[in-house]
Parts: sequence; C-alpha cells; structure tokens
Amino acid sequence: MTSIGKDAFRDCKSLTSITIPESVTSIGSGAFAGCVHLLSQERDSVSEKEHAKIIDRLFTIRSNTLVRYLDLPGVRNVIIPKGITSIGDGAFDGCVFPTSITIPEGVTSIGNEAFLRCKNLKSITIPEGVTGIGDRAFSNCNSLTSIAIPNSVKSIGDRAFWCCYNLKSITIPEGVKSIGNHAFWGCVSLTSITIPEGVTSIGKDAFEGCKSLTSITIPESVTSIGSGAFAGCVHLLSQERDSVSEKEHAKIIDRLFTIRSNTLVRYLDLPGVRNVIIPKGITSIGDGAFDGCVFPTSITIPEGVTSIGNEAFLRCKNLKSITIPEGVASIGKGAFRACINLTSVTIPNSVTSIGDRAFWNCWNLKSITIPEGVTSIGQEAFKDCKSLTSITIPEGVTSIGEGAFKGCKSLTSITIPEGVTSIEDSVFAYCESLTSITIPRGVKRIGRSAFKDCINLASVTLPKSLQETGEDAFQGCNMLRFYHNKRRPI
Repeated sequence: MTSIGKDAFRDCKSLTSITIPESVTSIGSGAFAGCVHLLSQERDSVSEKEHAKIIDRLFTIRSNTLVRYLDLPGVRNVIIPKGITSIGDGAFDGCVFPTSITIPEGVTSIGNEAFLRCKNLKSITIPEGVTGIGDRAFSNCNSLTSIAIPNSVKSIGDRAFWCCYNLKSITIPEGVKSIGNHAFWGCVSLTSITIPEGVTSIGKDAFEGCKSLTSITIPESVTSIGSGAFAGCVHLLSQERDSVSEKEHAKIIDRLFTIRSNTLVRYLDLPGVRNVIIPKGITSIGDGAFDGCVFPTSITIPEGVTSIGNEAFLRCKNLKSITIPEGVASIGKGAFRACINLTSVTIPNSVTSIGDRAFWNCWNLKSITIPEGVTSIGQEAFKDCKSLTSITIPEGVTSIGEGAFKGCKSLTSITIPEGVTSIEDSVFAYCESLTSITIPRGVKRIGRSAFKDCINLASVTLPKSLQETGEDAFQGCNMLRFYHNKRRPI
C-alpha cells in the first residue's frame, strides 16, 4: 500500500492504534481527523532519533519547496529540514497530529493553504526572511493561540488566519503593507491588535466577528479600509467614546474621505468616528462609498449633493439617522439596504426616483416621508421593512416596482395614488397588518401574489378599470371581502 486517501479514517472515534507501513508515501488531508483516541495518545512525539530515521518519509520536497508533509501518528513536534526555501500550497493541509512546527531559516514564502485545517497546531515558528503569508495559510488552525510574524513579512493574504478561534494575540511587524480580505475573520478570542505604521490597506471583512477585540490602533499610513472590516466587533463598537471631537475630525478629514471630481468615492471607517459630516464641495455620493461601514451612527450630507449612488450606504448597520439635503434628485439602487438600525429618514422634495432595494431590510425603519416630486418607487424598495407602520405615496407616483413593500409586516395602511395603472407582482405580499386597501381608478392589472398572505386584509375596493388579476393575487387572505368602487360587495 502506498497511499491513504483524503478523510479516509475521519471520525473513527473508537480507533486507538494504527500502524502505517513504510510503503505509504501519501496520506490525504484530514485522513485521521476526528480520531479522538488516536489524537490523544500519551506519547507526545517520536524521539529525535526516530524523527531522523523517518525524515525522508515525512517530507516530499521538490526544487527546495516542501510539497507535502506525511501526517504520521505520533509525530507532534515537526521540525522542517534545512534547505527548504518555500512551504508549498497545501503542504500541511488537514494534518491533525502536529502540535508545533518549526520552519527553518532560509524559507522566504508560505504558500496558500499551507497549514489549512491543522486543528491541533498550537505554536509555529516563522523565521526572519519570510516575505509573504499566503491566502488561507493558517485558516481553521483552531488550537493556535499566538503567533509572531517576522519583520520581513510584507503581506498577509486573504483569510490567512480565518476562524483561528483561539488566537489571542498576534504581532504584525513594521514591514507589512497590506492585510488581506477576511484575514482575521472569526478570530473570536483576539483581544487587541496594533497595526503598524506602513500598512496602507485593510481588506474587506478583515476583522469581522472578532467579538473579544476591545482596542485597535490604525496608523496614519492606512488609506483604505474594506467594507465590513470591523463588522461584529461588538466590544469595539460599544466603546463609551461617542465620537472624535470636531477638532480631531478636522485633523483627519483628509484621511476619512477619498474624493475624485467632486464625488465621494470611499469613506475610511475609522474606530471612534460616530458622527460623520461629509465635507462641502461634494456633488455626489459614489457607488458603495460607505458600504459596510460599522462605526458611523449619524451622517450629514452637505448641500450641493445631487445624487446618492448605488449601495452608497449598504450595510451601515449602526447608522441611526441621516440628513439628505434638498437638491438630491435620485436615491440609487440598494442605497440604504440592510441599514438595520435606521429608524427614520426624510427624503427631500427634489428627489424624483427611489431605486430598486433602496431601503430593503431596514428592519427598524418606522417612518418615511416620500415627497411630491417622486414619480417612481423601485423594485423591492422597502422590502422587509418590518417596523414600517404607514406610508403615503404622493400623487405624482406612476410606478411602484415588484415587491416594493413585500414583508412590511407592521404596515397597517397605505394610500395608492390615482396615477398608478398597475399593481405589480408581490408588491404588498406578506403585509400581515394591512386591513383594507383601495385600488384607485385607472388600475388595469393586479399582479401575481400582489397581496399574498395579507392575513388581516378584510376589504379591498376594486375599480371598474381592472382588467386582469394575476395568479395567487389574494392567496391566504382568508378574511377578505371585495367591493367595487361604489362600495357594494362583489
């Protein structure tokens, strides 16, 4: 026998001993994962003498690259032989026996997924000279508690330490320039981290879900923080300090906003900046400018802004209030989507269109004023706004998109203007608190599932102009009676 396949003996929980013959040259990732008795053997490691005897079996090396490690039972403390210059992609992927690994001097790179899912690895020594830590290099190393990264490292790859649940401390050296997307995602035991001067970018969701993180230092060199970089950092987000002072705000204003041709392209989501005042001179909020920013609780948009781009404030989960000035003509697609703490918003009279999904999943939005100038409401614009109780649609609106108010479970009343000629598919589906509605004169069509499962809807007044009622338009409306426009039951 020469090979044992991937996950071959996974979760053989009663397995207490196994003999691997010398003919075996390949053991697949996770071959002994979950073999709890085998993994808890008292013998901590083979002796140095034994290690020397089997070293040729343990390591597959090609052109000074460690291609694969043979995950033999009993080998806990792994010493990678000298002469290696790089740890190849997936070299230790799924190895369950090592608890410590020593990387020799001379190694300059750690490949993608090099130590992925080494679930019992507690410590590792990375030597000076390593310049990069690859994507997912230590992802899911659940027992890793601390790691020292040498000064020679310039970049930390995407998901490099993803879901290292027990990682409590890490030192990021001066030489690092970038921290990848999701790099420390789900490191729930990490309490503090200092990002050194020289780092210019922190990737998307880099520290998301680091629930124990209480402090972080962001140097002045950082010019880019990806969306959701600190999402779910509950202690960091609940710091008593409400906001930086106006004086401090003025000092860092050039860092906070990336502006090109009077368009706010990106906001830098710095901890401590709660009340954001966008500088004057901006004429548009660009697509995704605040996407995933978790620290702002209020944002003031200055006069002069005429457009709010697509997904401009997407997933600003702690945003409670925003001031939109007169002059803004349009609110882009998904502009405030998933702003789950936004309770109210006033849309100025200058706005003529509300984009698709503009306020979708704004769970705590209780009231909104739609001005007279609006002519169209996009698809799913207010979908799943579960706290919205009432809304008046002004006379100028001629188009309400599919699913615009779907799932607005607290909506008790709504007025549809005369200019609307079609009630689109699913537009009021699952509005469980809606009790009555009048379809205005001129409406020719009621779409599929338009009022589906409006379980408290008791009366609907239909116009003579109605020509078509879609499939399941009133399915689940068990209390319903229909009236034509003179209020006589149908």
